[in-house]
Amino acid sequence: MSLTLFQKNSDKASKEAPLTCAHFNSCGGCTSQELPYSLQATQKEESIRLLFGKTSPLIEAPSPWRYRNKMEYSFGYVKGLLTLGLYKKHGEIEDLYECLIAPLWFMEIVEITRKWGQEYGLKSYYPRRDRGHLRTLTLRETSKGRMAILTISGHPDYAVSSIAIDSLLERMPLLSFFICTQVLKKKEPTQFLLEHLRGDAQIEEIFTVNMPSGNPQSFSFFLEPLAFLQPNIPQAEKIYEKALKMANIQPHETVLDLYCGMATLSHFASLLAHEVIGIEINPAAIKSANKNITYNKRLNIRVIEGDATHLPKADVVFVDPPRVGLSSDTISALIALKPSRIIYISCNPITQQKDIAALGYVAHTIQPVDQFPQTPHIENIVLLCAL
Repeated sequence: MSLTLFQKNSDKASKEAPLTCAHFNSCGGCTSQELPYSLQATQKEESIRLLFGKTSPLIEAPSPWRYRNKMEYSFGYVKGLLTLGLYKKHGEIEDLYECLIAPLWFMEIVEITRKWGQEYGLKSYYPRRDRGHLRTLTLRETSKGRMAILTISGHPDYAVSSIAIDSLLERMPLLSFFICTQVLKKKEPTQFLLEHLRGDAQIEEIFTVNMPSGNPQSFSFFLEPLAFLQPNIPQAEKIYEKALKMANIQPHETVLDLYCGMATLSHFASLLAHEVIGIEINPAAIKSANKNITYNKRLNIRVIEGDATHLPKADVVFVDPPRVGLSSDTISALIALKPSRIIYISCNPITQQKDIAALGYVAHTIQPVDQFPQTPHIENIVLLCAL
């Protein structure tokens, strides 16, 4: 095994190379690998045009390989042997040995963890019966650090010994490492208890965005292990650039950033607005957001922990919901708020199109961005203006 774990990634596959990995057609992840990237881009742009009747040209990814900064791998158990990988198209776990959209070191850690689990006789977690030791392995990378999160069962009959954990830590010495224990109790919500074992408790990422003036601006963001971060940073920067330009924020205006995560977009909007208010339901993201706001000295940003149904007054609203789209309560709250402009960012244009129809605004500008090469998924930005 080549120890790229101890090196910076230098593998940049050609944008034009029609590569396919050993797991293509069985793994449920990258279903478009057999298509040249130019054809993938054409099909994605056309899918937006069919949904909305018009679109700006798709912003293609600068590199369609090795772009993901986070992957969550699941443990399986086949014929008495522990497996580790991604879900197949039909629900089973594909035992993964190659992945062309993730950094090379991810596969090295997967292999190390799989062999470690096999050596210690550990089994994958079976949720229906609350049995087994190992649930998932999450790997994250930023420009400043690397992180691993091992999720294990909290069932006392399947406790992973400290000797076993120490052995795993010895095999991956340069990573920040966390254990996340799943705790089940009858008639209570599932809890995930996070324990920091080694390395930095947070890892830093730097975003650089070209502002509407043309000047680039950069901010550092510190990432909690369970906080959301866009999986493709170069394309996320393009999304923010386009969203800010569409918003045309004026110095006297208040901006509302719904589903704000760790307040990345909020930071850049704060350079243009009088005030930015972020709303986020994830406590880990709120913790990261507040740390980032303090670190970057953004005095005109505040974040509120809660769902996006009770909205303070604002002139401009950014919404970037999960794939299921906006709830009916959020749509009602936005209609009542009556902002002059809504910038709707979505990883699911189908639910986005339905939500826009319900909001009753005019879709003025539509900008697709390919954040997920080798897959059918696409990010789409729509500027909505009041009638």
